[in-house]
Amino acid sequence: MAEKSKKYNEIYAAYNYAYAAVLQELTRRLSLATGTEKNKYFHSKVLANPTFKAVVCPNIDNIYSQIFVDLTAGPLVLEKPETDRYLSIALLDAYTNCEILLGTGGDGNEAKTYFLTGPEYTGEIPKEYTHIEAPGNFLWGIVRTIIYNEADLENVFALQEKLTVRAFEPNKKPLGEEYKLSPFKPSIKIQELSLKEFFDIFNFVHTYNKDKYEPAELENVWAAYGIGAGKSFTDEIDEEIKSIPADFHKALYANLSFGKSINGWGYPADHLGIYKTDYALRSATAFFGLGANPVSMCIYPATTVDADGNQINGENDYVLHLDSLPPLKKDGFWSVTLYDNKERYLVENEIDRYGITDRTKLRQNADGSYDLYIQNTKPEGDKADNWLPAPREDFLLVFRIYLPGEAVTNGSWVIPAVKKV
Repeated sequence: MAEKSKKYNEIYAAYNYAYAAVLQELTRRLSLATGTEKNKYFHSKVLANPTFKAVVCPNIDNIYSQIFVDLTAGPLVLEKPETDRYLSIALLDAYTNCEILLGTGGDGNEAKTYFLTGPEYTGEIPKEYTHIEAPGNFLWGIVRTIIYNEADLENVFALQEKLTVRAFEPNKKPLGEEYKLSPFKPSIKIQELSLKEFFDIFNFVHTYNKDKYEPAELENVWAAYGIGAGKSFTDEIDEEIKSIPADFHKALYANLSFGKSINGWGYPADHLGIYKTDYALRSATAFFGLGANPVSMCIYPATTVDADGNQINGENDYVLHLDSLPPLKKDGFWSVTLYDNKERYLVENEIDRYGITDRTKLRQNADGSYDLYIQNTKPEGDKADNWLPAPREDFLLVFRIYLPGEAVTNGSWVIPAVKKV
């Protein structure tokens, strides 16, 4: 293979750096184009199922609320209700770092009112509010509220109504944006963008959102190619650099890694969710599951292989044997969810069970352990209580542990390998 030019390598590095920001911005623009209002919560009203395609690897544990924050017109006042259950509010910056965590696992379950300001705000901070200074003008707020069962939906809806936001200076209007876009999947759309389209989106984001972890290259190297705030990428004459998007995604698929592997499960790096200068991890996480929590809130070990290292596939039967259930902090919970291994969505099955959770009525073994049966056909007898239906194709398992206990975070409790029966 011919050695790549200096220009290719520099623009490739810029592409990797910008990737998560562009993917999140595509998600934001799609939402705005389909009727979402800035600075206003929009709430999911259903549990995730196989028809849900808004994000890859959708979560079956929580009902989601979201908000796309724009602080270009000044501060916002956010209110959070008191809760007796898991309700977390993650505010991701424009580069997907999640350093602002409110609610359960963050600043607690009590009611609070926040004064949210952008980086340019120089006014007074009202004493009656809890001040949050955002690193940029755009934030993506993701609210996760635990759902216990279908009958619990109304309780979740009541909490959603108590999440409020208003402009501190209501007469000022945020940045005017209008997008007319056909529906698309952001993770696919980003692969179709030309370098100019890609970097011009990034340049827009960077204009309104300074990244405190940005490399020096953004100013002293990449700017020469039209990459950075207020610039326009124009150099696409070079045939070599045109291949960067395809080359990048090929490498991303081939080297998808988030940390370490234990028993075939990929465990996240300790800095997942707060990537700082680990732009490769930031890109991979955005592609695999945009909006990931920091590990203090949740770990997401995933596997596509059995104990022998072979791809798991519903033509075979498997068992996941747990000597004990995951240790948790207060308000913590866990789940094992199955997705197809191509697009990473939930898979239809005869009992509408897409995962097994700590809310599932499981059959316990005499010694206190649990066996989870992962297979296409329904197991006999009471084993069906612990059945996770699988498709007759390759699949992916994600084991989510929310508010993991110390034994999980220090590695003394680990998930066993998935064994072929």
